[in-house]
Amino acid sequence: MKENKTVPRTGIEWAKLLCERSGAADECDWMSFDGKAWHYLLCRRPGFAARWDWSSAAEWSKEDWAALLSRQPQLAEKCDRWEEFDGGDLETMGFEGMNVRDPAHPGKTSFSLEEANEKTRRKWMQPRRPLLKKLELVDAGKQGGAVQAMILNWNHDLSRCRFNHFTGRDWRDFLLHFWMRGVPGFVLNAVFMPCKWSLLDGKDWSELLSKKPRIEFQHFCDWKKLGIDDWRTLLRSQPEFKDRFESCMGMKYEDLNMENNIPRGPR
Repeated sequence: MKENKTVPRTGIEWAKLLCERSGAADECDWMSFDGKAWHYLLCRRPGFAARWDWSSAAEWSKEDWAALLSRQPQLAEKCDRWEEFDGGDLETMGFEGMNVRDPAHPGKTSFSLEEANEKTRRKWMQPRRPLLKKLELVDAGKQGGAVQAMILNWNHDLSRCRFNHFTGRDWRDFLLHFWMRGVPGFVLNAVFMPCKWSLLDGKDWSELLSKKPRIEFQHFCDWKKLGIDDWRTLLRSQPEFKDRFESCMGMKYEDLNMENNIPRGPR
């Protein structure tokens, strides 16, 4: 009669077992672990990181790192791929949206950082501080306006931003994401110096002024670029601009017919 031999567990099988029963660590065949198995385990049980020499991390892609850090930001110090990360990777890590509850957004669990109140923002930031410290290593030149603004919010060094390839949309996103509480006044003032306002079209201006109708932005706006739809977008949230609308478009605000999105035209 042949002797039944137990087939050894693979690394990923051990990883799954350890996620269910951490007490199995003493009998675990750690030599069977490859990069995939370690990634699976650390995403769920980061306490086992001390048992590893991190050599298998060379198998990981930057997307693998982003997925791990989205769940275990305390491991940011172990990552050596920061210069390769792009906006998609940072979004995976949670920098573009917050998955926390905010009383100001009932029923909504994912929203942008600048939308949140101060208490919620601190709650979101606290576990991610190891990530925030590493943002200075990201190659800002690869990023769009929104991501560069996000990086600048944590590292107030304008020289790291690469404005020369910004489109109008990049500038709009940059200004919207950058305009958050806690940014020093000297940085706010410096933002206006390199901005190429001429790149912003009517849609850019309507979205920018809808969310941030500050006098600083109005001063640079080319109102002639705004079409009917742009004005409608702006006036829905900022009706105080109706006098300027009437002056620029030669129409009455009442004739804009906001409900049906069909302008009646000048009388």
